[in-house]
Amino acid sequence: MDVLLLFSPVNWRYYGGWTAVARMHGAVCRSCMIVCRVHDPVLVAYGAFYWQTNPDNAR
Repeated sequence: MDVLLLFSPVNWRYYGGWTAVARMHGAVCRSCMIVCRVHDPVLVAYGAFYWQTNPDNAR
């Protein structure tokens, strides 16, 4: 498998290595994390959650 697409914030914690995830409620269906073997995880998020694209800000 080259890439894993995650649509649940619970899985973002486990596979993406995040320590916390925003409470996105309705925006979850418009967000996804892409986990690749050779690169850091990438969050594709609804615009209201751009501040969370850096895992260091997710506290």
